Amino acid sequence: MPDNNVQSDWTAPQDVGDHTGREIKPGKRFCWGPPPEIGRVLSAESNIITGSEPSFLKPWSIMLGLWIVVYLGLGEIMPRVMEGKGDPQIVRWIGVGVGLLCGLLSLLYTWPDRPQCTYVGIEGAAILSGRWGKPDAGEKQVVVFQDVTVLFASTTHMYKNLIYENTLFNFKWHKDASEREVMTIGGEHACMDQPPLPDNIYHFALRAEERWMEELIRRHGVTPGRDQATVFPCRKSSIKEVRLHADRIEFVYDQRVDSVAIPDLGQIHTRRGIIHIDKNDTAWFGGKGKFRVGYGDLGNAGLFLYYLGQLLQGDQAHGVA
Repeated sequence: MPDNNVQSDWTAPQDVGDHTGREIKPGKRFCWGPPPEIGRVLSAESNIITGSEPSFLKPWSIMLGLWIVVYLGLGEIMPRVMEGKGDPQIVRWIGVGVGLLCGLLSLLYTWPDRPQCTYVGIEGAAILSGRWGKPDAGEKQVVVFQDVTVLFASTTHMYKNLIYENTLFNFKWHKDASEREVMTIGGEHACMDQPPLPDNIYHFALRAEERWMEELIRRHGVTPGRDQATVFPCRKSSIKEVRLHADRIEFVYDQRVDSVAIPDLGQIHTRRGIIHIDKNDTAWFGGKGKFRVGYGDLGNAGLFLYYLGQLLQGDQAHGVA
């Protein structure tokens, strides 16, 4: 059934750019407009080009051609080369199987992406996906920022034999850390030291995260509260949550709570996706006073590092004064 909350053939206002801040490319078509619950649109992107619906004949043609070429090479030419050294019928069946496998892999690689429109608004973000030739969005993900409390975000660089291959990313918003995610933005790109192409969904994730950070700061304040701790939930870790006070950090475990005063903090850095926090008197060979949590496993990790940076700068300024 059509979604009455979604506009059709939406036209972007002149002050709305893509998720990188650039002007939206001419010819982009937004056949499903933004849901009204995300508020005024700040940025938008679409992989639909007016008048250029992808051909589904091409992937099938490539598959069939590759299947025939592989079969002829293995099933017809190879038996002639191996004459008298094996059963040609078995070799032909191998050619059929290998050719089919290669054809199916090419079909997966060349099959057109699903049509998709993405929006970031003042109040939330949305992903609308469908099928080519179908008028309605078959899949709709919408996050309204006032209805959620936590974002888990991770970016992982993948290597093989010490050589960079690609980057995987995953952004998940939850109403509560213990509940299932409301929206998931995931994908990959192959740009390690530079941003991917503007139409990569990674930029949508970053823009939505940026707007979420603004919402968190509006909600919790520009600086950490002095009267109440800001709580950051953890998952997949022995640390269950991190409580950030104006004068200390508390690491909450199942059976205990470890507290570190801000002036007692030593080395703090992020390496290979892990946030390392050490007390300034921690011995390098021991584990006491050392705290580790994955960036992607710490809810609202961006706000945590932002607040922690402010507290450390304030402590240094107080020490100089």
